[in-house]
Amino acid sequence: MERDELVGRLTAVLDVANNDGDSAGPIMAADVVTLTDRLAAVAARTDIEAWLTVAAVRWVRFERSGEDRDAADLTVALAAFGRVLPLAAELVPKPIREYLERQAEVAGDIAARLYHQSMQILQDPDLAADVAAVSQAVAWLEQAVEVLPHHHPYRAGFLTNLGNALRTRYGHTGEPADLDRSVSSAREAVDATARDHPDYALFLSNLVAALQVRYEHTGSPADLDRAVVTALEAADAADPRPPAWPGALPISVPTSRRATAATATWPTWMPPSRWPSGRSAMSHRTGPTGRRSSRI
Repeated sequence: MERDELVGRLTAVLDVANNDGDSAGPIMAADVVTLTDRLAAVAARTDIEAWLTVAAVRWVRFERSGEDRDAADLTVALAAFGRVLPLAAELVPKPIREYLERQAEVAGDIAARLYHQSMQILQDPDLAADVAAVSQAVAWLEQAVEVLPHHHPYRAGFLTNLGNALRTRYGHTGEPADLDRSVSSAREAVDATARDHPDYALFLSNLVAALQVRYEHTGSPADLDRAVVTALEAADAADPRPPAWPGALPISVPTSRRATAATATWPTWMPPSRWPSGRSAMSHRTGPTGRRSSRI
């Protein structure tokens, strides 16, 4: 298995580096960068061992490179530590953990403002009917996602709403690229969310909606099949309690394949009462909808 082989090889490099003390050694070889990049590409979101391995190798490289330090080593190390932070914060060295949390607070403030601006457009029927206004909302959501680190609790919610916004713009323009990006954003939101998170079913339903609309555009059986499977998963994950906000539509499981895929064609926007407030995100460990995250 590639993942296990890469972890083993990089661990061996780290062991040599630890025994060598301050000398450069094999850890500074160019192929070590390739190995860490490959491991990052195959590591699962929750693979603590893999992300810690990437972080440790690139951090040691950065520390030992002297005056010729490569900023890429530091960037990759911090990003990998950021992947570990919401899963096992105690494994992240305290100075790095504190730095990442400070950066996340600043990014959360910026992203929250962008999010609020975009939602004011997308939840206003008149503005949402204007393609130029919707495009501005898409741009703001793209910026919000871009500034947030991967470990930030708002990110998945912003991604699912970016997918909704792109699907809204597709309704105006018929541009297939918006549909493809709607699906990929919705899928990334699902992939970034733990199955026991209270909004997991909501994120799944938005992915179903994107797949259904793309199926209607392309007629691809793969999209319909994926929509059916995802809709059933969403129904299984749905909270049996009543919706938390007015107008939310419950997820149901119709009998036909087409009807099953069609259960979530509406965009499920977060209501204003659950919009993020910026700096409170990291201090209270809340998710993008204002509910306390079960993973952090």
